[in-house]
Amino acid sequence: MSTYDDAGTLYDTKDLTYYGTVYSYTTEAASAMSAFTNGADWPVNVYVNGRAISPYVSWDLGTFSWAESGGTEPGQAQATILDKNLALQTYITDEAYLRIQRAGIDTFRGFIRSRSPRATTTGATYALTCTDIGSILDQTIVVSNTRPAGEADSTRIKYFLSAYLKDAHFSSDVSQIRTLNSNMPAQSFSQLTLRQAIERVLGAASPSSKYYVDASGRLHTFDSGHPESNAAPYAIVVTPLPSAGQAAPMALQVDFDTNSLINLVYIRGKTAGGSGYFPTAGDSDFNQAVTSQNLYGIRQAYQDGPDSDTAAKAKALALAVFADNAFPVTRGQFSLVTPFDQRNGTYWHGGQTVTITSAMHGLTAQPFLVTKVTTTIINGQGNAKVDIEFGGLSLRLRAGGTTNTVGTSITGDIAS
Repeated sequence: MSTYDDAGTLYDTKDLTYYGTVYSYTTEAASAMSAFTNGADWPVNVYVNGRAISPYVSWDLGTFSWAESGGTEPGQAQATILDKNLALQTYITDEAYLRIQRAGIDTFRGFIRSRSPRATTTGATYALTCTDIGSILDQTIVVSNTRPAGEADSTRIKYFLSAYLKDAHFSSDVSQIRTLNSNMPAQSFSQLTLRQAIERVLGAASPSSKYYVDASGRLHTFDSGHPESNAAPYAIVVTPLPSAGQAAPMALQVDFDTNSLINLVYIRGKTAGGSGYFPTAGDSDFNQAVTSQNLYGIRQAYQDGPDSDTAAKAKALALAVFADNAFPVTRGQFSLVTPFDQRNGTYWHGGQTVTITSAMHGLTAQPFLVTKVTTTIINGQGNAKVDIEFGGLSLRLRAGGTTNTVGTSITGDIAS
């Protein structure tokens, strides 16, 4: 049996495999393939530079997976493309924009950062590695800027996005940027990336601040007082008989890490007034550090604050240290497979909140932030395995750094 693709090229039907499933083109399907759509034509819809390439994506020639971030680390996607007659050469190019959807919902937006073509009998395969849209924050610079006292952190961040971010693929939807502090101090920004500038703002706004860029390219900011409200599709319960709305995890791992435990810190500031020991006696803002000392003993560290020139800045920096380090860091991971990769059309995404119940880990409906979701297509029906990572550290502001690094104490200032 023979058929035609959307360019009119005659193919053998047996070669038109997507996730191992034979697909015969119809006029309607060919039309859908010739333009950018977000419909459910395939189990997973893939587009490169606006062209739908789903029939060319293979799950059996190589890994087809993508990661959605719920933290500061950008996610990656990996895909192998079978381009039988070199029909995609003008689309699959360096820095091409790649978009992945399931059921019409974005699960990845990013750019081709590594492209490895290999010749086949009549065409080529391309092994692609892509980095998500959040990587643009590391490739945009803020040479010099000063913001006045009195504006909200959300206003300041929206200003930076509007003034510096020039990539049209990054979402203009700023509805997920919350106000954590409505009366910010003045700040100066010099020779930073846009990510570092955003982290400076958030660090001055709240000691428990966090952020991530979702799969549709929207920046989310939040903290313990202004949490995210995106619930995971299932509660995770270690049980042989999960109830409705629950899923029993595969290979649940939980780590309780005290390598970075700090409950007494000396701030080495710019001036004597911006330096000193914390917690200070009688200050209820430091109750968590005092509780930590009573539970675990005193664990001390220095913290550099090269722009800390007031007691208020030194205190803010100490609170940020304790927010990350006063108690053991709980983090872990587990896996699920279809049908537990989604529930009622809601898939797993970074930034969701998942509750975990496991008697052996001492967890009872304990909420955790989903920091990463890696989806791997495993068969011809688009079924998937999802690897979910949760917990971990809060925002880490580092001199010249940009990421959450487990076990590394905060260095650098949070308000300059």
